[in-house]
Amino acid sequence: MLMEDALNELSSFAFGYTNSECDYSGYLKRAERLVSLAKEKKWQEKKTVMYLPESKAFKGLDMVSLAYLIGRRMLAGCDINIEGEKFDISGITKHIRPELLAGYKFRVPTESERDLYCRENKTAIREKILAVNADNRTWLMNTAERTRKSQIYRGWRWKVAHEKGYTYFHDASLFFGWLAIISEVSAYISSLEDAEDDIIYLLLKKSELKMAEDYKRRGYEVPEKLAGWIAEQYGIEQMYIGKCGLIARFPLYLVDSNDWGSLGMYVNGEAFAEAFCRLRLIEGQKKLQDTQARKLASDYAEVYVTKKNIPAKTVNAMSASALNRYFGYVEFDEDVDLARVHEFEEDFAALQTILHQPCLKDYEIRLRKLGRHRAAGLYFPTLRCLCVDLRMLWSTAHEYFHLLDYHYGNLSQKASFEPVYNRYSELLKRDREQISMICKGSKYNMDYYLMPTEVFARCAEMYLVRILKVENALVEPDSKKSFAYPDDEELMENIKRYFGDVFIAKYCKEENYGI
Repeated sequence: MLMEDALNELSSFAFGYTNSECDYSGYLKRAERLVSLAKEKKWQEKKTVMYLPESKAFKGLDMVSLAYLIGRRMLAGCDINIEGEKFDISGITKHIRPELLAGYKFRVPTESERDLYCRENKTAIREKILAVNADNRTWLMNTAERTRKSQIYRGWRWKVAHEKGYTYFHDASLFFGWLAIISEVSAYISSLEDAEDDIIYLLLKKSELKMAEDYKRRGYEVPEKLAGWIAEQYGIEQMYIGKCGLIARFPLYLVDSNDWGSLGMYVNGEAFAEAFCRLRLIEGQKKLQDTQARKLASDYAEVYVTKKNIPAKTVNAMSASALNRYFGYVEFDEDVDLARVHEFEEDFAALQTILHQPCLKDYEIRLRKLGRHRAAGLYFPTLRCLCVDLRMLWSTAHEYFHLLDYHYGNLSQKASFEPVYNRYSELLKRDREQISMICKGSKYNMDYYLMPTEVFARCAEMYLVRILKVENALVEPDSKKSFAYPDDEELMENIKRYFGDVFIAKYCKEENYGI
């Protein structure tokens, strides 16, 4: 006991750690609470966008081709009953936002309508035909098979039904696939908190501006409400006002105005299709990162679990550590060298003179020996836990930038970071064969090196070392970098522009430091 008391007194004198009425059990419970909160936040796969294979998304399908593909997959995966006076199409409409369906009235077709459809489409399947009333017209579609392609253009064609008017044909997979695409993209846009830095939002905005300019130049009709919105958003006035106007070509207008009743039946809206394909690729990257994060948490479970029976003097040092200024919980190995911890705290504080981060109370840092795990540092995004080996500090900045990337809403997948990512990706893909040889037999491959969060962390390191000339034990010297840190003038210019003008300016404000 005398030796332990002496060590406590020495720690207090040398490093500022005190033993003043410290509630050790209360401090250790912080870790339990943080892990519990982190586990509640689970990644959920989006149901509609995942119907599209990634290989198809890369091709950038037009709206008709994309809608057919999505619709066929949706129809194949649900049971639709249309018989007598009752019908149930909830299996497919559940993928579509209710407001998009408000302009359509679905019903069971009459026997004469069934006869007409079967005769014109040369089919004997009658029980799956659905009638839709929209645009003051009657539309027929067969949910069991595709309408003859020669019969339709972008989903519809009319046929004389009787002396009073016409009955129109539509293709069910095309129609419902189209609505599902619009539903998926519009729901995504509606959920955005920082739209101006979102890739999908800016893609749609660019498309709308081009479309508005084209409409004015060619004198196309635009509904009055849409014309007013275009004038307000893009400064393009004196549009030709009329009843027509394919409003699906203006996705952001639809989201802002909630004018879904004017969609009609004509399948259009290439911007929606492009956005949907892009969303699929983004969600694919997120899924890959999430899989990697869950695998990491599984393979290194011992690293982030709070140890039992931590000595009182170690808990005292943990609770009094200067790192509590930046994290909600700090943990040391019981045999940690407190002098080395103090050096780490000073280096971390020096890094914060650049990053100026507030206290992230829902995050934790653990200083552990990771040698047998073959890692110098680890970040567990699903648990909000940063682990560092004090014997190999050079990976700390890299892992900390992973933390900041996730904390601020996946910065690596924002529009402002895209020029950096695109150039970095281009450089590595040029040397794909050489890199594949280097990675042979390794647990890492090209997909890993091109994950946005990995690119973000590496480029942040390059910004610190190459642009700011930072010399800090928490950042690996540039001389030790590998192929994953390309030396390219255009890349470095993009890195300087993003981290200097966007990241530092927006997320590293000095007034928030340590709060």
